Amino acid sequence: MQIFVQGTSTHAVSVIPEMTVQEVRKTICSLEQVPLDDLYFHYAGLPLEDDVVVESLPNLATIVATGKLLGGKVHGSLARAGKVKGQTPKVAKQWYQRRVREAVVSTQRLFFFFFFYRFEIKLKIRIN
Repeated sequence: MQIFVQGTSTHAVSVIPEMTVQEVRKTICSLEQVPLDDLYFHYAGLPLEDDVVVESLPNLATIVATGKLLGGKVHGSLARAGKVKGQTPKVAKQWYQRRVREAVVSTQRLFFFFFFYRFEIKLKIRIN
């Protein structure tokens, strides 16, 4: 009987039906040079236990060998992952900018009004 073990590369392993998954794991660990505790076997998306006999798998089955995956939820919600608070530049409020613009425009209007009004008064005095 032959099975395929897909790890960093795919290995074709000849096995006898009475072998257990743990014996196959030992063989693959020596080929892949990985510690026995770090190697896990999966077949059809389900993990294989060490005491499972190989004859329960079909001939030419492909077993996926994976290592330990560290993970889990870290502080807080995953929706906030990667968002850093307080490092964006402060942007002035739009109403404040509009207020400043209106103040500048009204100051300009007053300046031009008084400047030209005074000039107009001087012209009227000279004309009369």
